[in-house]
Amino acid sequence: MNIKVLGAGCHNCRVFENAVQETLAEMKIEANVEEVENITEIMSYGILHTPGLVIDGKVVLSGKIPTNKEIKDIIKNSIRNEETKVKFSSNQEQIARIGLAFSHPARIFILETLNSMHTCCTSCDSIGETPIDHDTLHEHLKILKGAGLIQGEINPPKINFCINRINLEIAKILITNFLK
Repeated sequence: MNIKVLGAGCHNCRVFENAVQETLAEMKIEANVEEVENITEIMSYGILHTPGLVIDGKVVLSGKIPTNKEIKDIIKNSIRNEETKVKFSSNQEQIARIGLAFSHPARIFILETLNSMHTCCTSCDSIGETPIDHDTLHEHLKILKGAGLIQGEINPPKINFCINRINLEIAKILITNFLK
């Protein structure tokens, strides 16, 4: 569990952080607790009044100092929510990444072009005539790489990428099994 106590370093914020630490110890819960005093980071959570409490990236409290019982209830609810989250298998997650990779005609074009080249691309221009600009092409390449369908370096200036034939075969097997 990752906990951030948001506050400008005032007395109330420090008291709140100590109360959170004490409550965690009392509940015998190990957590990474971080005090955030940077106003820009605090504002990035949409908090206008401190102190604030963020558990695993979710704002769960802002603008008041809760009682120890309230802190305990907030932590219990966060744990309960984490335990009831749907957990997906690695196959389900991989099929979703592959589905995203196949969900745009430009990415299909890129894969078809790379598959027919039998060599790596050292620039985006070597993919051929695409009706999209380099920035958009780069975004498509990031999605393809995230799905494991291409490999190599896609960030300028060191561009050198090619199709990942092994992962393309794995994708074929995963999708074939999924569609049975």
